[in-house]
Amino acid sequence: MAEKRKSDPNQLDLPMPGPKGLDVAAAKPADTSVASTAASAAERKSRKPGHGNGGNGNRHTEIVAEPVLAPVARPPFDPNKVEQPLHRQMDHGFLQYASYVVGHAMQYHPHGDASIADALVVLTNKRYVIEGQGNFGNIYTGDLAAAPRYIECRLTALARAELFNDELTDFVPSYDGRNQEPVVLPSKLPLLLMLGTEGIAVGLSCRILPHNFPELLAAQIAILKKEPFKVLPDFPTGGLMDARAYADGKGGIKARAKLKLKDESTVVIQEIPPTTATDSLIASIEDAARKGKLKVKSVNDFTSEKVEI
Repeated sequence: MAEKRKSDPNQLDLPMPGPKGLDVAAAKPADTSVASTAASAAERKSRKPGHGNGGNGNRHTEIVAEPVLAPVARPPFDPNKVEQPLHRQMDHGFLQYASYVVGHAMQYHPHGDASIADALVVLTNKRYVIEGQGNFGNIYTGDLAAAPRYIECRLTALARAELFNDELTDFVPSYDGRNQEPVVLPSKLPLLLMLGTEGIAVGLSCRILPHNFPELLAAQIAILKKEPFKVLPDFPTGGLMDARAYADGKGGIKARAKLKLKDESTVVIQEIPPTTATDSLIASIEDAARKGKLKVKSVNDFTSEKVEI
């Protein structure tokens, strides 16, 4: 298409759009030299209509790519020469975060992180020596705790006062020799009877039931006074216990849920046996109803911080 002639020679040229809306004037780098201006004028005079555009009469368009800058060479990161704030933050803050709680325990005991995290959740739910912040699961419903990176914990005031005494503690090197760990903790409390424990090793198993804390203190006082005493297991989930065959820990016990009559047609369960959960208890009730052992119209579970079935 022929160019329109300007009526006023002083009128400024407007940029013409190129293919797909490209600004031709912006696509070409500006050159204000006299020689370049003359060469451009000569090129326009010698150019034939339709040159470079398939003979359709449009003006020739060229796109000049921007120069690619060479990458700036940076020195390799030297962990012994921390200079930038981000480097300092990663070197100190992240390492502290990574070694907090579970990672810190692994410095003293060569165990897996999952085993340490599970043991930490169990100790926190027993609430005597460790207090936690975050989701540590539910001992009534059996809901699992959050991932270790989402929970925090610390020693309770009881544990700080009664479990540690550097003056009475014998320390030995840890498994890799980088730390010192106690041989045993000089606890003033009978932790094994307080917390209980359960585990299976090669060829043997162990199951010690937890006991009531005030009853254990009374038993300790009785020991100091050389008086007779007797303690029986106690469970954080409650329940009814038959300990006639307990035999000072050599035998066993039987436990069941504790029922309460709410009205003539409603029974409320507020305490459940140990090592069970509300889901398994409800499943056993429903199974008994299907077998005709019970007549149950409906079962509703409102358990949250306390059991209520």
